[in-house]
Amino acid sequence: MEFDIYSMKKFHQEQLFPSVLNHIHDGIIALDAELTIIYMNPAAEKLSVLNIWNIRGCSIHAIFSLIEPQSMSPLLPVTFTESKENKRKSVSIGTERLVSFKNAILKSYHGVTLIVEGSISRFPVTSGGPLGYIMIFRDITEKKKKSALIDYHSHYDLVTGFSNCEGLTIQLKEMLGDLKDKNIEHTLLELEIDRFSEITAEAGIRGTQEILKQFAEILRSQIQQKDIAARISEDIFIFALRDCSIRDALHVAGRINVAISNRIFKYQGLEFPLSVSIGLVALSEERRNIETLLRSAKTACNWAKREEESRIFCFT
Repeated sequence: MEFDIYSMKKFHQEQLFPSVLNHIHDGIIALDAELTIIYMNPAAEKLSVLNIWNIRGCSIHAIFSLIEPQSMSPLLPVTFTESKENKRKSVSIGTERLVSFKNAILKSYHGVTLIVEGSISRFPVTSGGPLGYIMIFRDITEKKKKSALIDYHSHYDLVTGFSNCEGLTIQLKEMLGDLKDKNIEHTLLELEIDRFSEITAEAGIRGTQEILKQFAEILRSQIQQKDIAARISEDIFIFALRDCSIRDALHVAGRINVAISNRIFKYQGLEFPLSVSIGLVALSEERRNIETLLRSAKTACNWAKREEESRIFCFT
């Protein structure tokens, strides 16, 4: 039997290649021409708190956001062209073969925020086929811990652009400090989307994100710029209305309720009519503790769910 040196070398290379990728400390993500995830090495899974088996076939945009820190523009290709045949969106990739980035902001769907450096390069997914992407990145968050940039972006929700729990806590502490002035009134609203699990089950991750973005646009249009808006869980939002009495806040809640009821949210031909339950509570000296305040707002929201018509309840 002949000893095929070439076959032996090829066999060892095929065995060695995955092992090398698995032991590289930098995150490596392979994407096809439409920016669909086809491979993630263990380092990328660890850095992003995601598993390739859960997200294989998902668009990178549904999982990650990679932002250039100065211009705040996305680093991943985001230009889409509509296909007339099946109405699906496909990516129009650029001509650059290599793009390097430093101090970029990487945010995952699960809320992980990192400062990374690395590169995005193009490569043939199959021999003679369309070009895909290889994204290589290194976590440098520890080096940038004292930077205001990471602090800012760790306080905001990726999907809606509202504050997250951490950002809300910081802003509420400042607002509660204003109560020393007895002439100032603030009101807190907790808003919960009804039957949210049904929407998630039908629309999936990407569809739910798109619906939440549309939902956030409506909410943003109903409050003032000085007010605090936060998303603290998948289907729960908190609004702190500055210089707003309970009576005025009830009008705001009513406008939000009507605006949501009059809108049909759409995703890929599917329609999702939404309704919400809203609980209100006034900020007061008795509720200077943030946990107490949020607990009161939660109680009011739970009572609002029992209302048959307006689904708005004020906690006194």
